[in-house]
Amino acid sequence: MRYVTAEEFTGHINKQVLAQLTDSKTGEPDMELLEHVNDDAASEVDDYLRGIYALPLPEPAPRTIKAITADIMKFRLYERRDAGNLPDTILKLYQIAIGKLKDIQARRLTLAAPGVDGTGSGGSGVIKQWAPAPLFRPHFTRLLGDEFTPTSHYETDCKKKL
Repeated sequence: MRYVTAEEFTGHINKQVLAQLTDSKTGEPDMELLEHVNDDAASEVDDYLRGIYALPLPEPAPRTIKAITADIMKFRLYERRDAGNLPDTILKLYQIAIGKLKDIQARRLTLAAPGVDGTGSGGSGVIKQWAPAPLFRPHFTRLLGDEFTPTSHYETDCKKKL
């Protein structure tokens, strides 16, 4: 499943740079290679979304997925050209894209797309709550019956020690 068309991708990268990255001698991008890179990037995106969202995502794909796919495609093209000399910005964009995919996978970021179970946003339709375990015992809130008096607790504790 492709999430970015060739026309959309040229909006993310200069056409001359794209022609150089695809080793085109005509000055136009090599569309066959671009389709192969697009398929690889879409497959990588699908690997993170599998089990959360119904795949393939409906057309048109969410803008977030289009941007992530374009960043992965740029990385793959530069890596294919010279993996040892990747520009820092391309590497950073790829790392951010993978971070977003991990956020989607961990459900910290949701997409407007149907989930695996048929509900929207990839969720189960159930609100879940999580709270950390308390760090300290509630030692200042002990009650004896209905009333609380600090001296009664102190006296009780002292008698236990004797």
